Amino acid sequence: MPRNREIHRRYDDRRRHDAHWQFLRSREWKQIRHAHLQQEPLCRFCKLRGRVVAATEVDHIQDPRGDYFLERAPDNFRSLCKPCHSRRTHSRGGIKGTDANGRPIDPDHPWNKP
Repeated sequence: MPRNREIHRRYDDRRRHDAHWQFLRSREWKQIRHAHLQQEPLCRFCKLRGRVVAATEVDHIQDPRGDYFLERAPDNFRSLCKPCHSRRTHSRGGIKGTDANGRPIDPDHPWNKP
């Protein structure tokens, strides 16, 4: 059985060659991200729940992997705070997303709790 270091090394090697991951580390994305956060400074999910929370992450609404234009389309971005972004993208069951209306489908997301 491979050790953790070996597993992480393989994961990092795959990521290094992934075009989407390279884009997210580029100067172009940093400029896009900065401009979007200036335009939409509050977390969209928290705002829907009546909370005022500063956004720190820019999330792609639709997964843009393999689509150059969708990766850069302003209407495919939304501002989220770190906790909302983490809940939206990572969970025990794998990657979770949103429904057609942009609502998180993860039942543990704070927006889905009473």
